[in-house]
Amino acid sequence: MIIQILSNYGMKYLLSILLLLFINQNKIDAQRVIKYADKKFSYTLIKDSIIIARLIDNKIIQTLIPKKQSNSLWNKYDFHIEDMNFDGYSDIRLINEANGINMKYLCWLYNPSKEIFEENKILENIISPFFDFKRKRIISAWSNNTNQFGKSIYKYENGNLLLYESREDKINSEANDSVIVIIQKRINADLITNRSVYSITEYKKKSDAVLSFR
Repeated sequence: MIIQILSNYGMKYLLSILLLLFINQNKIDAQRVIKYADKKFSYTLIKDSIIIARLIDNKIIQTLIPKKQSNSLWNKYDFHIEDMNFDGYSDIRLINEANGINMKYLCWLYNPSKEIFEENKILENIISPFFDFKRKRIISAWSNNTNQFGKSIYKYENGNLLLYESREDKINSEANDSVIVIIQKRINADLITNRSVYSITEYKKKSDAVLSFR
């Protein structure tokens, strides 16, 4: 009987401590502020929003409230200021999903005519984007597991983001470990798809010229 009472008391005490820790952490998260700036704007990240202000007069021009929330909203390494459409203006992105090497971001492009940042769904669907500023293209690399992975290249054409080249490699264990390679290339306005199947031996022996991807 005494042991039961002590056990119940100990459990209630433990739950109370955990509740206090939870409340305290929420207060800390709510107060956490991370600040960034570029040549034109300052960006203030708090728990549920991104506040954007002009540097010249410190006037708030916009408050972004991401539709999906995650703790990464408060991580300084997950917020990026860069020109994502190569128009000379800085844009912003914030990590939204992370699964191994596969990253997805919430993206906003700066619209100079409206002087606001606008969400861009097309960029948000590109996995782990790398922005090649020299060649003005976006490179995406992904992997579902060790048996399936791919890479894609996107370019802007007349303001539209288009898939220009992609490659997907998939090892099919059910078919004697054959490898399916799907390569897509844009020729003029058409995206041409080529699907090849190799044995593991063939796959390993194929030269870079046959299975090239630049």
